[in-house]
Amino acid sequence: MPKADGYECRMGGATSFDCTKANTIIERTICSNETLAEKDCLLGYVYKYSLHDALSAEHRKTITDDQRDWIKERNRFCEERPAAELTDCLTQLTNQRALGLIKIYGPQDDGVFSSGDFR
Repeated sequence: MPKADGYECRMGGATSFDCTKANTIIERTICSNETLAEKDCLLGYVYKYSLHDALSAEHRKTITDDQRDWIKERNRFCEERPAAELTDCLTQLTNQRALGLIKIYGPQDDGVFSSGDFR
């Protein structure tokens, strides 16, 4: 089950989506790698924080559309990589996305994580 609370990401086993419904190589890779799952969960937390901080419905829609576009591009880019490089590809792009959202929307350090979690 997806976890919205950043503290639950630290407990392990949480992702930003339901792993029992994982049906792509990308989703299965995230679910099977504890470090990547934690980063995915924390990215989901940063994304939800960004939505919460948005000033208007139009701004929330922009953030949502950007996230959907990013997921499609991440999947396309990483699926082209050899299997041995898939985890590194997902980790790198997840880190970049989270740092980008943090830079624009915060939180810089809310006691749950810091930008250092995405390096």
